[in-house]
Amino acid sequence: MVATVAILLQPIANAPANVGFVLLCIMGALRVHRLWRAWALMFREWFWLLLVAWAAWTGITLLWSEAPEYGLRQWSAFRAILWVPLLWPVMDRWRWMVFGLLAGVACGNALQLSQYWWGWPKVRADKGIGGGLHMYTYMGAWCAIAFAIWMMMAVSLPWRRATIAVALASLAAIGLVIASTRGVVIGAALEVLVVAAVLAIRQRDWMRRAVVRASVGTAILCIVWMFVGERVERRFEAMMVEVRVVASPAPLSAAKSTSAADQADAGDASATATQRASIPSAPISEMALRARLADSRFHVWDYSLLQWRESPVVGIGFGSVLPRAKHASEHDTMLTSEQRKGVSIGHPHSTWIQTLSETGLVGFSLYASWVLVILACAWSALAPQTCFTAGHITRQDGTRHAPGGTREHRAPIERADPLTGPVPSWLDAGLLGAVIAFLVAAQFDCYQMNATAFAIGLIPAAILCRPRGAAQATAPRR
Repeated sequence: MVATVAILLQPIANAPANVGFVLLCIMGALRVHRLWRAWALMFREWFWLLLVAWAAWTGITLLWSEAPEYGLRQWSAFRAILWVPLLWPVMDRWRWMVFGLLAGVACGNALQLSQYWWGWPKVRADKGIGGGLHMYTYMGAWCAIAFAIWMMMAVSLPWRRATIAVALASLAAIGLVIASTRGVVIGAALEVLVVAAVLAIRQRDWMRRAVVRASVGTAILCIVWMFVGERVERRFEAMMVEVRVVASPAPLSAAKSTSAADQADAGDASATATQRASIPSAPISEMALRARLADSRFHVWDYSLLQWRESPVVGIGFGSVLPRAKHASEHDTMLTSEQRKGVSIGHPHSTWIQTLSETGLVGFSLYASWVLVILACAWSALAPQTCFTAGHITRQDGTRHAPGGTREHRAPIERADPLTGPVPSWLDAGLLGAVIAFLVAAQFDCYQMNATAFAIGLIPAAILCRPRGAAQATAPRR
């Protein structure tokens, strides 16, 4: 129950999220004597071992970081990996966890939409509109995860409950669009297509539902974009800040050779003179240009990858991109004092690129391997299964075939797991879509630098990679 409450509080706001996580940690500490066996067996799982190895190597790179204090502050967000051992022993209660996740997103989504349309709750300076009580970036990611799960339920449940799932998926789609975060919008669109393709390949009987899911999901996103997409477009345009690169002044002889036709228009000449007067006399170097275009992800990524080339194997150290960019902007002799103000790219704005540039190929290999293990678990979980009951052959798509060849339609069955019990057909596919949306969004933001943001991906990933064998241990029931 504590785990469910902790998950429910995550999408609402940072403060409740931290409270829920601390309560769960306290509960885990009080029950160590009952959980240690499950934790011991957890160290056989590659999902956990690679996650710990990635966090450990990232911490080691602080030894050669150019900003160890800043890097240590950001590295402390890896405490979020405690979600895995805290949830692992109670994975047989996955229904409550998924319920808490969806209910929490619905609450945060309601606050988000209320803020967008009616101005309540009031927008805080450090949060931004489109997030409700949460950071808009995080709220958008939570909405993308809920959208993936709701859409899977929409094509798996009976039509009455499927209608409710479609309505809640539409609500989540509105939330992720008005959050105006590029990564989650792209992530939600890609997960619709990827999950549909995986289902079509992995489970042939799901071909029709895979097509329906892709069609309905795409239609929802397109309809939502028609109504609120203008806000996102304005935000995207605002991100592209152009900086004029001024060439050296033209020689006097070149100025004298100006044609008479160009000098005839006095209005144009006056405008040209005013424009030239407003241009700084010092040119802007390429290094400063990249730093100045901080809100354009492509320039930030390009700058970060340039730093990685200096130390491709072990990286430049966690947290080093920020001081390097700051030094380049403050001490670039090609800049005037006015041009140096506010020139900083902060961090690489990408979990993938930051891992590569600051922790090198070693850290990137650990992170990529962890992602591959998650995808492999999903691929295995979505394997077609057939069970035999009462003289009939019941396939996972919910159809029952009698020995004589007659066919009876029914709702999708729940597969029996030796550990977690009956598992509905929508669970693993929905969690796969949620993880894909998060991993795509992680290309646009450094979610691993904030414990609350990191939990957005860790919670569905942990449930997806849950233990599935009878040999695994779980917490004793009370």
